[in-house]
Amino acid sequence: QDGRVIRQSDAERGRIQVTLGEEVPLVAAINRGATIQTAVFNGDDSQLIVELSPDTNVRRVANVLDDDGPAPVLARQDKTRSPTTTREFRNDLNDRLTDRQATVLRTAYLADYFTSPRGSTAEEVATSLGITGSTLLHHLRASQRKLLDAFYDEHDDSSG
Repeated sequence: QDGRVIRQSDAERGRIQVTLGEEVPLVAAINRGATIQTAVFNGDDSQLIVELSPDTNVRRVANVLDDDGPAPVLARQDKTRSPTTTREFRNDLNDRLTDRQATVLRTAYLADYFTSPRGSTAEEVATSLGITGSTLLHHLRASQRKLLDAFYDEHDDSSG
C-alpha cells in the first residue's frame, strides 16, 4: 500500500519499509509465526524463504500462502540449535514484552533506527506506527530494558 527506502547498500541490496494489506502472502506467513529469511518478488514469480519453529505445520502455512491451493514447498531443512536456542530466547523475550513493545522495537529495528547514522528518525518510526514520538521512546526504553534483562539473566554466571 505504501513504502519508502530506508537504506540502499548497492544497486541490488538495501532495506525498505512497506505497509502491506492483510491478504499479502508475506503478512500471512508472519502471522503464522514464520521468520522471513528472503523474499523475492518478480511479478507472478515470487519466492519466500522462511524459518518455522519445529512444531509448526508446514502444509498449513503453505495452504494460506496461495489462493489457488497450497504454495509449493521447494525445500525443507531441519536445523539443530544450541541448548538455549534463538527461538527460546525470543520466546522468553516475547513473554516479557507487551505486544505493543514488541511491535515498536521490531519496527524501529527494521527501520534502521538503531544504526549510525540512523536510517529513520524517531518521528518517522512513530508516524509509521501512528503514535507520538514520546510514546515511541517510552516503548523503546521499556522494551530495551526487558531485552537487556533477558540477555543478562540468561548469561549471568554470578547467580549460582
